[in-house]
Amino acid sequence: MPRSRAQRRVPEPKDALATLPAFRRSLPHCEETECAVLGAFLLAPSYLGTVGEELHPRCFYLDRHREVFEAMAEVGSADLDLRTLQSRLEDRGSFERVGGMAYLAGLDLHLPDLGRTPLYAERLRHLAVRRVAIEQGVWIVQEAANQTTDVETLLAGLEATRDRLDREQAIADAYVPMLQVMGGSEPDETRSGFRTGFTLLDHYLRLVPGELIVLAGRPGHGKSAFAGALALRVAKRGRSVGFVTLEMTLREVGQRWLAAESDVPHREIARGRFETFADAEAVVDAQNRLAQLPIWVDDSPAQTLESIAARARRLRASQALDLLVIDYAGLIDMPRAERYQLSVAQVSKRLKRLAKELGVPVIALVQLNREVERRSSRIPVLSDLKDSGTWEQDANKVLFVVRQELYHPEGTPGHTEHAGQAEVIIAKNRGGQTNKVATLTFDAEYVRFRDLPIHRSTAA
Repeated sequence: MPRSRAQRRVPEPKDALATLPAFRRSLPHCEETECAVLGAFLLAPSYLGTVGEELHPRCFYLDRHREVFEAMAEVGSADLDLRTLQSRLEDRGSFERVGGMAYLAGLDLHLPDLGRTPLYAERLRHLAVRRVAIEQGVWIVQEAANQTTDVETLLAGLEATRDRLDREQAIADAYVPMLQVMGGSEPDETRSGFRTGFTLLDHYLRLVPGELIVLAGRPGHGKSAFAGALALRVAKRGRSVGFVTLEMTLREVGQRWLAAESDVPHREIARGRFETFADAEAVVDAQNRLAQLPIWVDDSPAQTLESIAARARRLRASQALDLLVIDYAGLIDMPRAERYQLSVAQVSKRLKRLAKELGVPVIALVQLNREVERRSSRIPVLSDLKDSGTWEQDANKVLFVVRQELYHPEGTPGHTEHAGQAEVIIAKNRGGQTNKVATLTFDAEYVRFRDLPIHRSTAA
């Protein structure tokens, strides 16, 4: 029985290379250059603390050179010499395996110019990138020819290959100058994030690139509707939005947005019959306006973390991407784990990494558990996040959507006060204000969130 997409594993390069003839398994490398760099570290250990920091053990193709470099790194530039290196290799049980003292003492024989050590190290990095490209390329060719490999797995592998090549090439560029850390001369909104489009909410927070934002609520409280309204407002400000809907179809999402934009009740749009000609015209006008927005919706079923990440990368490369919304995270095909909570933990951590990789805020919708409804105040807290506390740990921001009117039906105390309103509670806001509440209006007939009107008497 073929394994599901979530269970399939992208094989390590060595799995693919093992099928190649021996003469094709000699990947690009230069033994003399590897010896020269290691010899330079022994002659001038200060190079280990500078040039050596830009290298990874993978930069050395030969196993014994990789072993020697790792031992050198463990000794450190301050204490490195032939004897300390010998001692470390003996502790690792590899001294004789790498060639003993005779081999170590002869490493510098391959070093023509000590001053050119940085150039030799750069050569090793470039060769390492070529090896990775070949290794990953072999896997791509084999999987592309394998008719049992689904296209999403293949595309995810292609994206992973590109990312790995980028990481290999960027080893030496891991640190950035203080000017870049402080944001340089970038516009303020680029550094501190951009607006949600809801005035009161914007007073408390911004959507910051690289952050994971959890939007949580009980079923029926409007978290999907609010996420859609936020996505539309961001898109109307000219920012590109990717909207992954795992819960609704493309048609359902479109109908909700049309209702909110056209002032035509959702029920009319859903059934395709309008009570007046003006309503039909309003829907057509709304369709034309929405069609101009830079927002892309993906309603593909049974999505995994890999497929979501791959499609987001492609969207960023082909169009642009400023915000990614996932509705909702509980429907992502989970990785296998001994306990369901461990799978959820993997999802939250990988979405956090995806936000940093893409350099965009990622909003993940999550459900709240039933504990909030057992509380007399019906106000959620962070421990109410369903399934796993890792959402609370990994998220930069946690927002709760609450409609108190659902707990105060018509004719009961408190109904008038809460009717037609929804609260967005800021439960976590790393580096910002928390326990703040942005009260919005919510019109269920039009599936629409709006800023709460401020009466002049209140403003005074």
